[in-house]
Amino acid sequence: MKKFAVPMLAVAIAVVGLVSFAVADCGEPHGDEVTLEGQVICAKCSLGEEREECQNVLVVKKDDDKSHYYIKKNAVNSDFGDVCMKKVDVKVTGVVEEADEKMWIAPSKIEKVTAEG
Repeated sequence: MKKFAVPMLAVAIAVVGLVSFAVADCGEPHGDEVTLEGQVICAKCSLGEEREECQNVLVVKKDDDKSHYYIKKNAVNSDFGDVCMKKVDVKVTGVVEEADEKMWIAPSKIEKVTAEG
């Protein structure tokens, strides 16, 4: 029995360590919040990406360049809703990170911007 006690203890410690690491990460974005202004379009419907469902993307224009920020699906994005074939001017506040060779923003706030005039 003592022969199995040490390996079992090592496995138990490893499992506890992995669970602790997973709970600490929780998939939450890390970093400072930024506010970006641009237009939300759909990656599937407007950009022609092959996807099973719509995906909101913030397009930020600066000079002649366009940057795409895929908006992570969370409660804030769900409350905003999918834009599908529309284009909506917005300000998005959230944490930006790179994943899957794309820029993603985890929104904490999405506000529609109206044209002043």
